[in-house]
Parts: sequence; structure tokens; C-alpha cells
Amino acid sequence: MSMTTPPSQTEVPLYRNAGKSNGQRNLQIDIDSNEVAGSAPGSVFCGKPDDETDSTDTPGSPGQLVEGVLVEQPEDGSCLFHSIAYGVGKGCEAKGLRKEVASFIELQSKSSISGTSIEEWVTMTEGTSPQEYAKDLLNPFTWGGALEIAIAAKIKSVNINVYEASSNGKFKLISTFTEPSAQRTVDVVYRTKPSKHYDALRDKR
Repeated sequence: MSMTTPPSQTEVPLYRNAGKSNGQRNLQIDIDSNEVAGSAPGSVFCGKPDDETDSTDTPGSPGQLVEGVLVEQPEDGSCLFHSIAYGVGKGCEAKGLRKEVASFIELQSKSSISGTSIEEWVTMTEGTSPQEYAKDLLNPFTWGGALEIAIAAKIKSVNINVYEASSNGKFKLISTFTEPSAQRTVDVVYRTKPSKHYDALRDKR
């Protein structure tokens, strides 16, 4: 079992209290037998970190640069969920998405990440049970991290790209969460200064 992050100057927290590590992130959700039959597992795709060519709104390699329009989201503790909900659209909203992710953690805790169940990850990183973790996640001021991003990608059948602001108004891809059943990609921007926060990203069209 291993979970590491792609090379980047910006940390995308794996969990709410996670630290930074170097290398490549491997994060795959394997659904246990109580999931709907035929559903495909989700994973994080990592490619060459030094590719700085412009790309379109599709999964790509960490390091790629894209142009886009930053769409600011409320700094209310639910910024990650606001940002993903914005990209998902179709009536999706942060409060409902948070509830869906929390419910997945509570009810699908045997689903695995890189061969380790969500239950074990929650115990190792937070020292609590999936039920307590999910209960805490329902608090609108509780931040989300990579676990929540991966589950949101699974629930909403989307890929999720995470960017950081770069030079010349462009955005650098630092992590990509891919879902095999996805029909589209949601883009979010993560920052650490002046505080940790997520915003949405849309293309210029």
C-alpha cells in the first residue's frame, strides 16, 4: 500500500490532516460487493510532471498548463464541494454533494483505496471510524481533501482535475482524478496562500 503525491510546489491534501510527500500519487477506489454491479473503479492518473504544453479540458499529466477563468467560491469551509458542484452543474450543490460523499464513506467503507479500505484509511489518518468521520464531514465547516475528491468523482461519474495558479494567467495541473465511467471533466484550483482554498475553473468559451 502506498499513496504519494506528484511533484508540485502546492500540496493537495490527501486527507484533512495529511502532509506533503514527493513522487507520484496512486489513488484507486475499488468498490466492494455491496456496490451496484457493473460500476467501474475510479483512479488518479499521473503522467509526466515536466510536460508544460497547453492542453484542453481533459485528464492530463501533472505539469500541463491550461488557460481558463477562475470562478471564486465561498470561503465557508465547503469550498471544495462548491467548486466540484459548480463544475458538475445540473442542479448539483455543495450541501447535497457533501451529504452524498459522507454517505458513501459511511456505507461503502469497505471500498478500497490502493488496496486499503476506506475504513482503514480513515482510522490511520484521522484515528476514528468511518461513521464518525462521515458524521464530522456533515459539518459544513469541515474541509474536504483527496478522499472526498476521489469519491465525488465516483459518485458524479466525472474526472476531476486539480490545478494551481501559474504564470501568465495560466493554471498548472497538479493532480487528476479519473473515473472510467466519466463523460466529462470538472476543473478546480487549489491554493495555500493566504489560506488553503479551492475555487472552480472554467474554460474561456
